[in-house]
Amino acid sequence: MKKWLLVLSMVSAVWVQGSDQVLTHMSLEDKVGQVFMGFIYGTELTAESRRFLEETHLGNIIYYGWANGLETPEQVTRLSQDLAGWIGRSVSVPPIIAIDQEGGIVSRFGKGFTPFPGNMALAATGNPQLTYLAAKAMGEEMRAVGVTLDLAPVLDVNDNPDNPIIGVRSYSTRSATATRKPIPTPVCPSSINRSKSCSKLSFSPFKRFAANRKRS
Repeated sequence: MKKWLLVLSMVSAVWVQGSDQVLTHMSLEDKVGQVFMGFIYGTELTAESRRFLEETHLGNIIYYGWANGLETPEQVTRLSQDLAGWIGRSVSVPPIIAIDQEGGIVSRFGKGFTPFPGNMALAATGNPQLTYLAAKAMGEEMRAVGVTLDLAPVLDVNDNPDNPIIGVRSYSTRSATATRKPIPTPVCPSSINRSKSCSKLSFSPFKRFAANRKRS
């Protein structure tokens, strides 16, 4: 049997009206599971994956190419629906289903999805509105396949030559450009709000790598 890697990151939840009643009926294990995000293997929700979710009470999922191997929008949609149904029935709270879909060199979904430019390419146009439009379209695509959280954008300033992980994933080597609006913001990003997807998809407030601190 495969070894399962469970804990990837802590996540925060936005509770809505009636959440107190939901919490009252949740076990301690289910409450703990709500603040963790992990992954399963494969393109389908197998019996083994169901057992894993039952044993760990995991409340949120992230997709990885090396773990899931999802190749088409149809596969993503089916797995998202199955996970939302299985976890939602277990704890009465729909899971966060996340992905690193930044555009450019970090695009976890390929075939069947729009190949968006990366952050530095968008910033190089000098037109912030293009960032808005790219995020809006990306959000609509992710929502359509059941993804509810896009772990993007990277708001690091690419000013540390000792850290190659950032590079063109950043908007710029200058902080003024890297933080220029409009950049998608958390919970109700303006870039997707017009498509009435605010309640269904969020961009993370930002993604920053601790190792990117510039040495003095």
